[in-house]
Amino acid sequence: MRDYTELATWLSGEPRPTEGNVRKVLRDCFSTIGLLIHHLHPTYRLVRVRRNMRSRYFGSTSELSYRPLKSMGSRQRANTEHTSMFYASSCERCEMHPQIRVFTDENYGLNIALFESLTELRDNCMHGFGRVDPSNPWPLFRVRTPDEIRDIRVTYGVWETTSDLQLVSACPHAMHDEDWVQQNLRGHILNSYVIADLLERLKESDFWKYLACEFSNLGWPASRNCDYAVSAIAAEILCEMGFGGVSYPSTRCDGRGINVAIKPEVADASLRCVKVGLIRLNAEGGELLIEHEKTVELAAGVDTFDLVPTSQ
Repeated sequence: MRDYTELATWLSGEPRPTEGNVRKVLRDCFSTIGLLIHHLHPTYRLVRVRRNMRSRYFGSTSELSYRPLKSMGSRQRANTEHTSMFYASSCERCEMHPQIRVFTDENYGLNIALFESLTELRDNCMHGFGRVDPSNPWPLFRVRTPDEIRDIRVTYGVWETTSDLQLVSACPHAMHDEDWVQQNLRGHILNSYVIADLLERLKESDFWKYLACEFSNLGWPASRNCDYAVSAIAAEILCEMGFGGVSYPSTRCDGRGINVAIKPEVADASLRCVKVGLIRLNAEGGELLIEHEKTVELAAGVDTFDLVPTSQ
């Protein structure tokens, strides 16, 4: 019988265990613990964004895709210094009323990607405010400090899965503390997917709560684990087990939305960029305004495009 409460306490203790010990313990845990698989079916859509600097315009899908390993330099949420990942935001949107319904919303995925990626937005999402309809569980994407957001140009790419792709949900037990998540989505996941075997998995939920906190770390300088050591090692081990990557709630938007980190070779084999676009961002009255300047649909086999506005 394994007491995952003790493991979680040990992993998060001071001083932090060495990376070798963390890797050994996590590998042992994942080989015996129940995993929730996030299945991406063909035509599932993801969004990545890149900021346009100094009037630069991107012209190929490779420029919008994952960063090459030589340019990584440090850990990120789901990769070590020795690995690279294809990070993107899911276009999967879930509504809880009157029943759980999941649908594709590219604009929602774009919003999540923007708040995850842009410095001016990363810590400024007013995720609990500004609801036009109080009965709607999804708030507007609003901004706390709109003065910094003036004429920011961003290029985005929409990727579509071409074959089945299996990711591990890194946070199946512990989502962010929004009431509707706690009362609806968390219960749905636990009741529908997680089979509790008390003889084999004593306090397993405590381990997942701990791991969720590691993946949800905002990376503030004052945080002792802002280098994402545990989450990066966890993702690496899950990929070694044969999964395509991991999915996790959007930290910047308080769990409202899903992010993914996919192995580069899996992204190359299972994803195709189907659309690119150039947008201009402004903020007014706290609301994020997105102006679509140019959009290009990409046919199969096409990986170059022209997004320079006609007015240039």
